[in-house]
Amino acid sequence: TRRSSDLPVVRASSGAPLRTGGHGASLPGRSGSTPATVYVIRQSNRITIKAWTFTETGEVDEGDPPAEVGAHEVLVLRPYGSLFFAATGAFEEALPSVSGESRRSVVILSLRGKEDLGSTFINLTTRYAKTLADHDCLLKVSGISDGVMSQLRVTGALDEIGAGNVYLSTASLTASTRQAMRDAHDWMDATAAPE
Repeated sequence: TRRSSDLPVVRASSGAPLRTGGHGASLPGRSGSTPATVYVIRQSNRITIKAWTFTETGEVDEGDPPAEVGAHEVLVLRPYGSLFFAATGAFEEALPSVSGESRRSVVILSLRGKEDLGSTFINLTTRYAKTLADHDCLLKVSGISDGVMSQLRVTGALDEIGAGNVYLSTASLTASTRQAMRDAHDWMDATAAPE
């Protein structure tokens, strides 16, 4: 049996000590959600999405993504923060929306360094891929690890997104994303309406 003195001690914002047994923190004399618990929940929901622009010199500029997917464009998105179930709602809200103006565009989602996405996030991704496809657009996913590839395969998401639209991470940073961009432009050229 672990003694209270054996438990790790963290500090609340007030400076009062908190004891935790690994399942959350508790304040002396209080029950339910604590400031520490609320802080963890809020942190888990913090996620931002940035748009990457590749310059002619090979550098990557980062900025805010557009509110909506446009027409005939390649859009590279990079999420920051947790992609596990607690953040999927925030992630979906941050994605550029798809409308009747979104035609023959490609959205590339760079997931380098992300692991254990969770079924909720995977379902969100396949749903976004279907929404894009319904508007003659395409979703590509770059920078994924072998583990994430296995998750996509087991859940059936790989078939829904398309194996040709998923790119494994390489030792060279952004290499898989650049390949996805080249393939995106090829797809746009191949599907362009004849003049």
